Amino acid sequence: MTGPAPNPWRFTTVGVNPYVVSTDPVHGATGVPLGANVIITFSESMDAPNVTVTPNPTIFLAYSWSENDTVLLLSHFTAFAECTVYALTVAGDDLNGDPLVVGPVPNPFSFTTICFAPFITNTNPANGAVQVDVLASIWVNFSEPMDTVQTSATLAPSLALTYAWSNANQTLEIRHAIPFTDCQLYQVTVTGRDTSGNTLVAGPVPNPWSFRAFCPAPYIVSTVPADGATNVPTPTPVGVTFSKAMGT
Repeated sequence: MTGPAPNPWRFTTVGVNPYVVSTDPVHGATGVPLGANVIITFSESMDAPNVTVTPNPTIFLAYSWSENDTVLLLSHFTAFAECTVYALTVAGDDLNGDPLVVGPVPNPFSFTTICFAPFITNTNPANGAVQVDVLASIWVNFSEPMDTVQTSATLAPSLALTYAWSNANQTLEIRHAIPFTDCQLYQVTVTGRDTSGNTLVAGPVPNPWSFRAFCPAPYIVSTVPADGATNVPTPTPVGVTFSKAMGT
């Protein structure tokens, strides 16, 4: 018979909230490749359409689920930015509508992408160049944009230098108002950092490198006796003055 309590009766057990079990890259990872996918593993099957992952800085992520909707693969057509910290915030519910809670993995979790050190790709004049025009600029091409404030060159022997940047700060023109000295060997040394603060390292071309300024061919300036002279005394020594020092 029916009494004061319903028969049958029903009740609901406490919900078990889902959480993130692991991530790849792990929280705090560094040197993450710019094209790396992100994999998030959950403690139980998720309501896939209602799960969101918000990256900061913003980058478009494509979602792909597997393992009965417990594993989420995040791919991206645009590469991550170099030397950048990305924080990813995960939100969503399981199939019972229980919201995601913080588990053994921080949420948001973060990682830092790889930092590529800059290097010099080529120079003009090249290392070992000779007969360089005394008014020529020195050109330096870098592997990536440089911090123009922290990048500089020194010349030995020294000349006053000015800089002009182009090509999104990947190309440096080094100018000098005073001409190079004829036949002088010059050495150029460049130091600096890229826009992420990475220090310039050795690359495919030398740094420092050397070149030699234009060296005109020698010629005779004057002679004793002079050309065409007559009645030259026989004891007169013969003298030749050259335009530059000669290899005796």
